[in-house]
Amino acid sequence: MCFTCRTGPDKPLPVRMKKKWFLVGLIAALVVASVSGGCSFRKETDPDRDAAERWIAQQVSGGDAGEKVHVEFEKFRCIDSTTLGLEIARRRELQETKASKESSFRDDYRRRGLRANVVRKDSSIAHCKAVLAGLDSIALSRKDQADSIVFREYEVVGTATTTSSVKRFDPIFICIAPDGTVVSSSGNLPDIHKATGKAIPGYIELLDDLKRRGI
Repeated sequence: MCFTCRTGPDKPLPVRMKKKWFLVGLIAALVVASVSGGCSFRKETDPDRDAAERWIAQQVSGGDAGEKVHVEFEKFRCIDSTTLGLEIARRRELQETKASKESSFRDDYRRRGLRANVVRKDSSIAHCKAVLAGLDSIALSRKDQADSIVFREYEVVGTATTTSSVKRFDPIFICIAPDGTVVSSSGNLPDIHKATGKAIPGYIELLDDLKRRGI
């Protein structure tokens, strides 16, 4: 039995079947494009790998340009990627959770008549609200970039060798921005996002501004 995609000898595909195979090909292409934008299909010569190597060498040498450090990876695996929209949502959730907890403490202190503690919690809640407002402003001004990747997360295992020592990392987790900046690192995966807010354009400036204004 013939399993070729023809209706008979020398007969072209019907229009309906042509459309079907076109759609199958298009969907497959879109799937490949979406995956390659995250972690898959990344080459061994990826700039992120070079950025991680430079960062590890700098950590081991303490910034001493004269210290020779040879970094060798046994594993360099991309485990996730984060878009601007997702990181803003993550920061918002953290601030909302903190504000809710501080409100509960404030209400308890108010019932107990601890006015100084109430004032401190009011100040903390005001800070959370100001950060949330700032995040909303950033999200609005950069809404067309919401789906752009701001960093990728890697699991890294290997060694860093100097003239006097060999240091092993097994593993460390590193978040790397598209420009090669390491925005966060940790030996514990659940802690990797504690400092990734800096990947949001304008976020650090927002926090610095609030600090200057005493908010």
